[in-house]
Amino acid sequence: MENIKYNLESKEIEFSGKISSYKFYVKLFEELKVFYMENGNSTPPVFSFTKVDEFDPLVLPNLLFLGLILKTFHNGKIIPLKILNTSATKYLDNTQFFNNVGAPKIISEEFNVNNIKIEIVKRVGLEIFAFEKGYLGFYNNSNNLINYNPNHKIHVFENCSYEYYKNYLDKSLTPENLELKLDTIRTKKFNELKPKIEKYFYNVLHAYERSQNNINTILSIITEIVCNSMLYSYSACSAMLQSKDNKTTISISDIGIGFEGSFIKKPNFDNFVTRNFKSHYKKKLKNYLLIFDALHYSKSKERDNLYTLLVHILEKGGKMRIHYDNVQVIFTSNRCSGCDVIPMKCAKCLLDNLTSDYLISPVRFYESNYQGVHIEVELNF
Repeated sequence: MENIKYNLESKEIEFSGKISSYKFYVKLFEELKVFYMENGNSTPPVFSFTKVDEFDPLVLPNLLFLGLILKTFHNGKIIPLKILNTSATKYLDNTQFFNNVGAPKIISEEFNVNNIKIEIVKRVGLEIFAFEKGYLGFYNNSNNLINYNPNHKIHVFENCSYEYYKNYLDKSLTPENLELKLDTIRTKKFNELKPKIEKYFYNVLHAYERSQNNINTILSIITEIVCNSMLYSYSACSAMLQSKDNKTTISISDIGIGFEGSFIKKPNFDNFVTRNFKSHYKKKLKNYLLIFDALHYSKSKERDNLYTLLVHILEKGGKMRIHYDNVQVIFTSNRCSGCDVIPMKCAKCLLDNLTSDYLISPVRFYESNYQGVHIEVELNF
């Protein structure tokens, strides 16, 4: 049975069963709240993965960056992590999770793009979690991963926001010229990032029979989201893509300034959806409406962006979840099929379908905040 629970006796946050993205948002923050109520904030919590059977790949970027938030909150103290030599540990190890959250080091990775072998040497290690390295490697037959693709790895991308936002300091630029310059920078970064994304994720997609057009579509989707995060968030971002048979999932997480922080900096930004919604809903629905303000702003741009990405995913029969601060919005082709995807219309429609059953509700409001923007995509091709 999947669960995340604070153990009062051991003072550990215990993870067990299958750890899904749903369980991460619904349970983990509740249990962290209990931990801090019981223990104060002088000592970081201990995370225990010893009873985990399986990690949903969608949760790994969030888990990595939650650890970074806790480390920052505890003034640089590394978060203790308990593991055993299990299949779940082997899975995390194979995804480069431990390399990314452990001590800094140089690693070499080999990629195969269009039958050309490419070796990349890079520095990894954010020193987020402290764990017993003796449990890594030397996995026996009981730790076998069925149908596992070794190319399924977490990748961390650097923060490039200063390169973007420093242009706001140039007082000689009119708002129109500033916006043109920012769009030029964004296009340049997208074009620089695209070949790197292809190196990292091409093998994942090519392992199964897919048309080159579908591979290009998926690579463009993940490039778009990663590029936005790198430029706008004032945070690094982590990304993972998993593909099996005819299903592809993408998870991208940052812990930056969020939609509101980036809107403040945008020239001529108009909170259209928030401004035109019923005024007495504004406070309660602030973060919810900011998600649709982001989509409305994107819709006004004459280029591919978050809005065109959402429309494309829905047209392809997929699903997108956008989590921001204390709210998550779930767009699905089943619910949104045939819609014009007008952000104001969507904001009202999805709210009308709000239910207390988180498993079916298109909108989820949480008691706890989770810093940054976190996007999950599911594609059936």
